[in-house]
Amino acid sequence: MNIYFQQYRLVLVFLVSTAIAVGSLLLAYAVRFEFAISASYWSRIYQLLPAVLVIKLTALWFFGCFRG
Repeated sequence: MNIYFQQYRLVLVFLVSTAIAVGSLLLAYAVRFEFAISASYWSRIYQLLPAVLVIKLTALWFFGCFRG
């Protein structure tokens, strides 16, 4: 079990970091619009999401947050 966990730890950390980045974007919009996000802003979220993920995950990788 320990060997299995060590083998896929990077993937697990990457997926959790991705989920946190997506959650933070959604929560930021939800707080901004008092948890009532209109349809026009959902389309904006879908447009921003790839850029936000690329920037955040690249920054995390660059600063060594995925190292053990």
